Amino acid sequence: MGIENPRKNDETRPTQEQQANSDGENNRVSLTTDMNSSETQFGQDHPDRHNYLPELCGQESQHLSNLMEIPALISTPERQLEQPDATDATSQDQMQWAHDRTHFKQQDTVIRNLEDEVLQPRTQLKEYRKENTKLIIYNANVKERAKTAERRQINKQKIHQRRILKLRARNGNLENTELKSFIADIQERAETAERRRAAKQRLHQRDVENLQTGIVKLESEIRELKTQVVSYKAEKSKNKAIANSRKISDDAIKASWRTMAYNIQGLVATILTGCPSEHDLNHHGHEGNEKSCAVCQISATQFKLLQDDDMRPFVVEKFVWDAVTRRILGHDTFGLCKSWARAPGMMLSTLLNNLIYMPEMRGNTSKLLRWKAEGAAMIYKAFGIDDEELDNAVHEEFTGLRRFIPRDCPDSKTARQNLCQDLRKIFEEAIEIHRILMQSRAHFYLDQVKTPATSRNFIYFNPGFHEPEVWDAEPSEKSIVLLGISPSLVKVGNADGGNYDTSNRLIKASVICN
Repeated sequence: MGIENPRKNDETRPTQEQQANSDGENNRVSLTTDMNSSETQFGQDHPDRHNYLPELCGQESQHLSNLMEIPALISTPERQLEQPDATDATSQDQMQWAHDRTHFKQQDTVIRNLEDEVLQPRTQLKEYRKENTKLIIYNANVKERAKTAERRQINKQKIHQRRILKLRARNGNLENTELKSFIADIQERAETAERRRAAKQRLHQRDVENLQTGIVKLESEIRELKTQVVSYKAEKSKNKAIANSRKISDDAIKASWRTMAYNIQGLVATILTGCPSEHDLNHHGHEGNEKSCAVCQISATQFKLLQDDDMRPFVVEKFVWDAVTRRILGHDTFGLCKSWARAPGMMLSTLLNNLIYMPEMRGNTSKLLRWKAEGAAMIYKAFGIDDEELDNAVHEEFTGLRRFIPRDCPDSKTARQNLCQDLRKIFEEAIEIHRILMQSRAHFYLDQVKTPATSRNFIYFNPGFHEPEVWDAEPSEKSIVLLGISPSLVKVGNADGGNYDTSNRLIKASVICN
């Protein structure tokens, strides 16, 4: 057995080492290429799975990268062997060769282990690809099902929408038909109700007119019956004069007076509620005839009180009372009291009031008042009430009082008609009171209230004479009377024709105090 040339061995050894390194490098490059191609193919097959790919292959890739660095470590002893020491002996070369063979076996074992380790990730990648393919197919199926369900849902929505439109159209037609029918029914009912109401109103108006006509007839009959009763009693009584009047109690006179006062208050509270200006009051229609009505005599004090909402109704009441006393009950207004028994009645009242205060008649008071009662009864029986004169009196006072009808009255025409009717009714009540007073043997007179406007001195409140209507504090004898609303009625003597030295204030005067 010959000894091998060490140089020749040296020449062949690097070739084997280089071959081993070349094989390791090729394996590493092939493994890296396969890994990259696998990652690329996996990324292309699963573009929407990029979030979990690093989790699947992160550890294997990192392990392979670490393995790829081993050839670099393997090549280091080889490089060290490329430069042998020339002085080494053959034994050293053999030892080195044995060492290298052992080392290369280890390297070969490591490479085979690496190949085995690389095969495992490849197998996992194949499994991942299969699972990914299944996921892709499943995802495609799910998407297709979702699209199919969405198309079905859209079709159902379209069908439902068409049904809703049809139902709405049908419902609209039904509602319009029912609404029109309902409106027509309501209109027909309203027209029927209006016709019935109009018919009832006509019947009611007819009944009212009939009742008013009946009332007028009954009042006329009552007056005629009263006249007949008086005439019958006068003719029957032989010890009395033909026209002797019947006795009237004080309570009956007070009741008639209170009724008239109540009607005056109602007239003011319901109709005469306005507040006219000073110009309206000064130009109400009697500019050419001075003091033709009660409103013509308005004073500055009265106009000032009219501006107070609380005082205004009582001031207007005073105007109505002034109209009554001037037109019916007054004895000092010659020519205005013709409603009762016409001109003879007015002259009798004036003559009596002049005679009663004459000194020559003081001893014949009883005879004078008996003559008054009998004469009044005879004159009233002969002439009664002058309706024409009463209408003139109502019209004159209406001309001034109508200014107190509010400007914003919804039905001013009806308000004016009611004013005329109520004013006439009040005048008729005053005429009846005047008739009773004239046919009594007692003497009656009106005591007008004096105020600072009619007297230079203040008039203080007197509980025996005055009845307060409005005041700032509880009236006392120190309270000043600002305005008299109605006069007081004083009775002298009695109905039997005696006690003419005594007087009695039947009705107190209504006043306004400060």
